[in-house]
Amino acid sequence: MISVERVTEKIVIIEDHNGNMVELPREIFEKEIREGDILKECDGVYLIDKEATEQRKKELSDLADSLFSN
Repeated sequence: MISVERVTEKIVIIEDHNGNMVELPREIFEKEIREGDILKECDGVYLIDKEATEQRKKELSDLADSLFSN
């Protein structure tokens, strides 16, 4: 899984499959990219995996609910 950690005007920092933080130029990503998105790589282009992103958000929300629901 590749996740977006930070987005700036010129760079995007991702966490790759091995847990490494990698800084890449902003222009190789879709315009809608946001922190927390899950990506898939196709021929050197990073695309937002909308299904995986939504699933991860739900998992994190469920975890927070379970931790703070008492």
